[in-house]
Parts: sequence; C-alpha cells; structure tokens
Amino acid sequence: VKDYSDENRMHIQNLAIVFGPTLMRPECDSNNFAYDMMLRMHSNQAIEFLLLEFHNIFN
Repeated sequence: VKDYSDENRMHIQNLAIVFGPTLMRPECDSNNFAYDMMLRMHSNQAIEFLLLEFHNIFN
C-alpha cells in the first residue's frame, strides 16, 4: 500500500491513522476528550515509527 502512496494517497501518516486506534487502543476511554486525542496522536506516531522502521525492527 505504501509503495503506491502517490496513487492511493495512503502515505505513512494515513496508514498510521487507520491502524493506530486498532493496534494501540487504550484500555478504557476517559471522559476527557483532549486527553483521549493526545493518546490517539501518540499511538498514531508509534505506529508511524513502526511502519517507517519495519525492516530495521523486524529484520
């Protein structure tokens, strides 16, 4: 998918947005929207890092 990102617009950031909430979901949502968004942002950044460094991490 990433290799065809110019055609399908699924760049690393977009892939992280799609997979981040599924792969790194918090145990429970808080009642604080800003805190939940911050957690999602950090999980997306972690997934983005894993996607970028996949070959180095899992080699």
